Amino acid sequence: MKNLRTHAPLRPLALALLLAATATAPLARVSRAELPPLIPRQTLLGTAEAEAPLISPDGSQLAWVALTNGLPNLWVRSVATNDTRLLSRDPRGSVQQPLWQFDGQAVLYLQDTDPAGTPHLMQAHVASGNIRDLTPFTGVQARIVAISPKRPDEILVALNLRDRRGLDVFRIDLRSGGLGMDTEGSPDTTGWYADSDLSIRLAQLILPDGTFALGSRPDARSMWRPILRWGSDDALGRVIGFGPGGSNVWLVSSVQAPAPRLLDIRLDTGATVIAAQDPRFDVTSVLLHPASNTLQAVQIYRSRAQWHLADPSMMTDFEALRKFRNADVDVLSRDQRNRLWTVSFTSDTAPVLYALYDRETRKVTPLFSERSALEDATFAGVRPITFKARDGSDLEGYLTLPPGLEPKNLPAVVLVHGGPWSRVAWGFDPEAQWLANRGYAVLQINFRGSTGYGKDHLNAGDKEWGGKILTDLIDGKNWAVEHGTIDGNRVAIMGSGFGGYATLAALASYPRLFKAGVSLAGPPSLPTMIESFPGTTSAMRKLLEKRVGHPRTDAEKLGNQSPASRPGAIIAPLLAATTGRDPQIDLKEMDQFVAAIRAEGHSVDYLYFPDDTAALRDFTHRLQFAAEVEAFLAKHLGGRAEPIPDGLRNDKLRR
Repeated sequence: MKNLRTHAPLRPLALALLLAATATAPLARVSRAELPPLIPRQTLLGTAEAEAPLISPDGSQLAWVALTNGLPNLWVRSVATNDTRLLSRDPRGSVQQPLWQFDGQAVLYLQDTDPAGTPHLMQAHVASGNIRDLTPFTGVQARIVAISPKRPDEILVALNLRDRRGLDVFRIDLRSGGLGMDTEGSPDTTGWYADSDLSIRLAQLILPDGTFALGSRPDARSMWRPILRWGSDDALGRVIGFGPGGSNVWLVSSVQAPAPRLLDIRLDTGATVIAAQDPRFDVTSVLLHPASNTLQAVQIYRSRAQWHLADPSMMTDFEALRKFRNADVDVLSRDQRNRLWTVSFTSDTAPVLYALYDRETRKVTPLFSERSALEDATFAGVRPITFKARDGSDLEGYLTLPPGLEPKNLPAVVLVHGGPWSRVAWGFDPEAQWLANRGYAVLQINFRGSTGYGKDHLNAGDKEWGGKILTDLIDGKNWAVEHGTIDGNRVAIMGSGFGGYATLAALASYPRLFKAGVSLAGPPSLPTMIESFPGTTSAMRKLLEKRVGHPRTDAEKLGNQSPASRPGAIIAPLLAATTGRDPQIDLKEMDQFVAAIRAEGHSVDYLYFPDDTAALRDFTHRLQFAAEVEAFLAKHLGGRAEPIPDGLRNDKLRR
């Protein structure tokens, strides 16, 4: 990038910097007492009741998604009268990605409405209640590209209508439903971005050498000209939006930087300004003025979310929000006048609260809780921690301590996040709270390979699935033991997906370090997992070969890091579960793996959910698995367990 310069540092919002205690501070001591009452699994682990309210562009109405007969459906409410009603009633699929039309007459959303399970673009008219499928083509998937207040009667949507193998951009008339081609796609185009006139100005491209670029063009007749290039070690985090007049674009990227930062790029020259950055942590959210598109605030997620202001006039707004509730604040939507906001308050000891904020009166009006049934329950505090890995690397994570117990020599669960290209964040985590309510300290580590801490931390996990990632988890456990918080002889390791793999690998590689392990959808064989992604040009396949290993050139290392290569080493009790709709796990291979552990005389509780996915989408299955986990952990670590009702017992799940 040329003409690189840096803006003056953004003014930090002191009242929004929610700094937690440092890792070197002594752990709090409390007198020994009793744990709070057991919170029922069904209440704690259920799907969120309601989420993400959106204010209409004129500020007169709210729309949000809430459970109706077990399915997420669309609701609307008048701001003036509080009149509330259900808008969508389609049982065929859940409402996804809702957004208001800029004329405020309808809500647009995606819904899996056809037998092929592909998302269609739906339009729900508020006044009449009529719902129209704007992309009524069986097997054709819709992706929302852009809407704009300057063209309120149109929307750009990507569809694989012309060619089922690729996407083109279509323009839809929101009044008549008429649809026409806008921009024809190609095999090397993976995404499009439109300006306020709904003209496609940017495209994400795959270059002939396998690298990527963000291409710019002044009009539809021009060729794409790359303004930003990146390889496999970087990524285009996301395009935030075009600036005033459409002459520049705001985007988040880690190109030529240690962590994803906010860039301001001129489209005519490619000149780039660094608008916000941190040497270690990612830029996670950006606020542009809803009408002018000027930069107002940037969020950087350190141990907690921290806002920095480019627009000092917003200082009083964040002060008012922080005064209302001591929590991490996110702005979800704003009307075009920037008077009314919908916001979320995230804390560690209560479910997410959604509210309406009026900038003129500085009044915060609560709307609803994500989980209203849990509002009065007692939950555990979540403490950010930092420690050194054995090679000197700085690592961070979170420690959740069971309320009512002295934080000393507690039984504990190392809860490993999935991905592994994700991260644990501070806030209300139902799974961690569930385990803490049962009496366990819960340790969650953002090991190397996790996102959020810059690309060096992310890339340090490459081909270390069974190596340094595991030792990071063990070093986190040892840190908590050395501080006297947990009993090193009563620690289980648990996770799903990658977390399930890490459980199996830790038990196989370090047989005596964990008292027990729980693995959901953990692949025992890394080569099998990689080969499950067909095609040599698959983006996911290439990513796996970089991050995990190549099946041929890294065959020996992958074999050594696969738990299936040494099942006899697993001596700790294991609860393992797999599903019938998980392409990354070969059932016969998993059966043989479990049989080999049992042949050595070691204990495996093995569950199989034949008609579910790796994520256990069926709520009954999630409850059945959670009940088994509770009983298993109580048996081996000594915590509490809610009795398993007869309705959840199903011996047919056992193998």
